Amino acid sequence: MQIVWIFGLLAFILTAQWFAESCGQMHYEIDGLEHVYDVSHKYLPDLHEHEYIMNLIPLALIVYTITLPAGWSILKTTAIMLLGVLAIRALTIVATILPKHEKCEVKGNNFLNFLSGGGCYDKIFSGHTAVVTLLCLNLLAANALNTPLFWSISAINAIVILLTRAHYTVDVVLGFIISYLVFDGEYKLFQSLVGK
Repeated sequence: MQIVWIFGLLAFILTAQWFAESCGQMHYEIDGLEHVYDVSHKYLPDLHEHEYIMNLIPLALIVYTITLPAGWSILKTTAIMLLGVLAIRALTIVATILPKHEKCEVKGNNFLNFLSGGGCYDKIFSGHTAVVTLLCLNLLAANALNTPLFWSISAINAIVILLTRAHYTVDVVLGFIISYLVFDGEYKLFQSLVGK
């Protein structure tokens, strides 16, 4: 029964991705509507031509995790949590389709493109942020990462995503918050910051 749920969620996630790309192209490219104001996009340099960089942090974390004794278990736990987060993301990218970055080119609206890094209109919220946040939180829980390193990796990941214009600021913030809430309903990480 679990496998049916997993494949059902995967089908839902991929269908939502396809729908967001199709509607985004129709709404923004055909109708020619204006762009959204974003504070990070306004004040940070535009490094969109180096968008591939945003894949390096998740990839490095996955490789690091595989090298750990409990690495495959950590990856499995992360993948299960990520499936839930991506199901939430599937709802948000269909509910509100934000404009793509002016230099983002849709490589074709098919499922293989989405699996290799997403599209141009899948904005609310960042899947890259979700992957890095969940993996770092699971590494933190397994004592394979310390808290300062968790925050450093999260901040660097967010900055890279914003510099490459892969997402708006709200996408990164929501990606972090939603992933954290899925990971830890008791909010231990934030409680430790306020001394509880």
